[in-house]
Amino acid sequence: MKKLLTLTLSLAGLAFAADLAVPVDQPICKVYSLIQTIASIIGVIMLAYSGFQLIASTDMADRQNAKNIMLGTIIGIVIIWLAPYVIGFLTGSGSCGF
Repeated sequence: MKKLLTLTLSLAGLAFAADLAVPVDQPICKVYSLIQTIASIIGVIMLAYSGFQLIASTDMADRQNAKNIMLGTIIGIVIIWLAPYVIGFLTGSGSCGF
């Protein structure tokens, strides 16, 4: 589940940040904003779940699993929020208000 969430958040952020010649009023910006919002909400839920699992578990394997979920979720959230900025910096242009 952790790998799926990380992959989903990563691909969503990179896929919609790839085309930077898009003006702010285009539908792709609205779609990216929607995906970014949904991924952020899911990420917060996953962080809460893994935090509860980390606190409640006594088995070291379960605790390690919770830590891995937390790490993957944080990486996914960072990627989806920073992808437009990184691509805009590398190409020297921006879109969707970034």
